[in-house]
Amino acid sequence: GVDLHDPAHYIAWLFQGGLGLPDRDYYTTAGASSDSLRRAYVEHIAKMLTLAGEPASAAKTDARQVMVLETQLAKASLTRIAMRDPAATDHPMTIVRLRSLAPHLSWAAYFSAIGLTVPVTRLNVAQPAFITRVNALLATAPLSQWRAYLRYHALSSSAPWLSTPFVDEDFAFNSRFTGAKQ
Repeated sequence: GVDLHDPAHYIAWLFQGGLGLPDRDYYTTAGASSDSLRRAYVEHIAKMLTLAGEPASAAKTDARQVMVLETQLAKASLTRIAMRDPAATDHPMTIVRLRSLAPHLSWAAYFSAIGLTVPVTRLNVAQPAFITRVNALLATAPLSQWRAYLRYHALSSSAPWLSTPFVDEDFAFNSRFTGAKQ
């Protein structure tokens, strides 16, 4: 994106992400309605994992683990309102500083995997606290939890192109956020 300090140039940006629900408030808001939605989300994750061949009991366990991990990510995320303030997402830094902020991530491998061919020396880390939290979770969350999380998100992002049961389950859950009827 555009470099906020030098609009004639572009700079790589890192943003928070990785949530299956629309934003952090779906994970952090208290109340019966929010609790019900979170339970429905865990059920949805379990259904998707089951459709992919995981035994139902393991899928339920993995779904709860995905929710735990995503809740941790959500707690480190900025709210939609906070992200409206340009100063809240303006954190230019060198790649050296990014590596010190999140040493458990292989940034060179990440940039290569996403197809960034220009060497990154400077970038804007829109939410440094989020990157720090991801780094901590990489060091502390069990590998099985990360595997369940990645398995579910691979299924979720591919659902529209998978077989009818995946398409139907994906639509049944996600239509509650769009209002679409079919």
